[in-house]
Amino acid sequence: MASSSRTPLRLSAAPAAAAAAAAATDDDDDDRTAAQHCIPFILERLSLHHRHHQHPHPHPQPHHATNPPQPPLFILGISGIQGIGKTTLVRNLATILRSPPHSLPLATLSLDDLYLRHSEQVALATAHPDNQLVQHRGQPGTHDLALGAAVFASLSGRQRPTRLPRYDKARYGGRGDRAPEESWPVVGNEGDGEVQLQLLIFEGWCVAFRALEPRVLEERWRRARRERCERRKAGAGAESEPESMLAMCSLEEVRWVNERLRGYDVFTNDTDRLQSVYRWRREAEAARRLSSTTTATATATAAATAADNSGGLSDAEVTAFVQGWRESLLSLL
Repeated sequence: MASSSRTPLRLSAAPAAAAAAAAATDDDDDDRTAAQHCIPFILERLSLHHRHHQHPHPHPQPHHATNPPQPPLFILGISGIQGIGKTTLVRNLATILRSPPHSLPLATLSLDDLYLRHSEQVALATAHPDNQLVQHRGQPGTHDLALGAAVFASLSGRQRPTRLPRYDKARYGGRGDRAPEESWPVVGNEGDGEVQLQLLIFEGWCVAFRALEPRVLEERWRRARRERCERRKAGAGAESEPESMLAMCSLEEVRWVNERLRGYDVFTNDTDRLQSVYRWRREAEAARRLSSTTTATATATAAATAADNSGGLSDAEVTAFVQGWRESLLSLL
């Protein structure tokens, strides 16, 4: 994902309006370009998903010839820090994928749409007055997991129309509240002639995050506290980068949020997460080996073919290769 950075400018009204319009146009073009870069990858994953579920039975049933089974709903998860442009990316992806030549029936949902009602958030904050992490919406523990699970089950089951929750962040002076249910969009009205959903785009800042083991969590918390102390001793002032929230919280506060994060597996378990990377890399290497073999067969001798036939990694080599950077990535999440 890409986000555009803006530098404040002091301009008179007319030039400022023209500059703002030009900047908005440039930003819109950049946003659409970012979405376009994602489209081939999404379509490839969706195609592989359909092929994988084309013959779910070892021996296809006779009626499948005329009524092939529908593959499960494909769920695309998008995560990223606040302000990076997730909402804009999802909006542009949805616009492109819904339009010809793709014309994909899809729905979008944000983790933000699953926040607790305002009254529930107030009650949560009141019940944990010493935990600064839950005094406002945002952290794991401030979402309605039961609502989210029900929405996912309804969409995946494709048995009835589904109302997609929406959250109004402008209510209660910006503290937000769930929008009235009658305003939620409805998807899956097959009785009204709507085509069955093929894709759900689910975005949120902590989508696919997993809770840390207690030992790992405490190690990271202690490291953040040490770094905070070192920064203060070095005389780091207010103009330096903000302090880590992890270091500013007590271990008990962080543990509370980490334990609530385990409940979010109700969403993550419907996705392949990083395990997909092993399969994707194996598929890429298999294609590379095939390409190498075909090219060598057409242009070289049998001996040269044998020597060049290692154009892609073996499955065992893929596992070892991916495991190295996967551990590095996980340690940074």
